Amino acid sequence: MFRHKGKEGKGATQRTPAASVKTRIGFDSMLRNGIAYLGDDMWSATVVFTDINYQLATEAQQMEILDRWAKLLNSFESGQSLQMAAYTRTRAMDTVLDDVLMGLRGDGLDTYREDYNRIVSTKLQSASRDAQTLKTLTVTIRETDRQRAVNTLNQLANQLVSQLRSFDGCEASRLDRAHRLALMAEILRPGEEFRFSEREWARKPGRPDVRDLVCPWAIDERSKKQLHVTSQDSDFHHRTLWISEFPPELSDQLVNALCALREQVNVSIHFSPYDRGESMTLVRRKRAEVQMQVIEQRRKNRREHQPDGLLTVICFLSFPT
Repeated sequence: MFRHKGKEGKGATQRTPAASVKTRIGFDSMLRNGIAYLGDDMWSATVVFTDINYQLATEAQQMEILDRWAKLLNSFESGQSLQMAAYTRTRAMDTVLDDVLMGLRGDGLDTYREDYNRIVSTKLQSASRDAQTLKTLTVTIRETDRQRAVNTLNQLANQLVSQLRSFDGCEASRLDRAHRLALMAEILRPGEEFRFSEREWARKPGRPDVRDLVCPWAIDERSKKQLHVTSQDSDFHHRTLWISEFPPELSDQLVNALCALREQVNVSIHFSPYDRGESMTLVRRKRAEVQMQVIEQRRKNRREHQPDGLLTVICFLSFPT
């Protein structure tokens, strides 16, 4: 059990160092412009972007979108990494009903409003939950000098926003500290009100730790399969599934299907660019493997008295140039 400094987690059974929980939320400090220091000379910045009409687009338009997306990924170099996250947030049914139900006015039409409210309530209660998906891209670099890290991430974030806005119908913007902390607090302390003001924060004496604003009170790690996270008004269980190897072919609807789960789901895809020299070595190795397969298949065809023309080998390789 890990307990946050100065707080008593629900159901806590033992005490551990105060900083134990804070070390598990992924960053050490954050600048006002949203750039976070992750430790070990690692820095990151986050961009939020909106959906585009990919599913409704024609096949030609979808291919153009995929081509632009490939160019965006290939614009990053070795030593830089990119994480795409799709966070599905849900709202309680009472909150949804407050937004859609009609209030009574006493003007002789309340009977119709009551009928409308009854029909809407029945329909919504039959649904599981109201869900919304927020998509972000986080760029991470390794840099020993703080100012160089800030300059590099500013350039990469601006470039990323410009590239995303080139997609028809896509809006993108960079998250500053206030908005990035608000997103973290929503995930780590769901249901709790988040308040943060840069002006008030600057007036605080000493060097306050922004992690105190988003850090849970306690994380119970005794279970090998899941975490039990508790704070003042939130109490939930968290489980992570990690996929490290993918099949030869994946549907372009995979992420959309995962985000369609009407629960609080956070889907992350991590991209790590190859070094140019390593990528060329890998391409040569794959090419040699394909050529050996061609030679072996031809030998097999000759033994079985089949023409070589029956062999067709297609190889798709994509690396930064």
